[in-house]
Amino acid sequence: MESVKCLFCNNESKEVFWQENGYIGRKCHNCNLIYVSPRPEEKEMALLYKIGKAGGVSTKEHINYSYGKELIAKHALSIIKKYKTRGNILEVGSGGDNF
Repeated sequence: MESVKCLFCNNESKEVFWQENGYIGRKCHNCNLIYVSPRPEEKEMALLYKIGKAGGVSTKEHINYSYGKELIAKHALSIIKKYKTRGNILEVGSGGDNF
């Protein structure tokens, strides 16, 4: 694991915004980007993708969860529509690939 600074403005944040599956999301006080730090090093990530376990499930399992992902995306969009009724959205950092 390696500690990193904000990818946009290179500031370091100690604020823990969320924690999940051993990962820590930090919120930059300068630009409000939420990023993971510490994060797996490049070699660790390459291995996870090579063995098909990026995201904690196999590639086949990930594809099989498509119906559930669609439901999650619809729920997320219903929340977004309360604040933004028209226009485009951009998903930055695909995460669980719900969109």
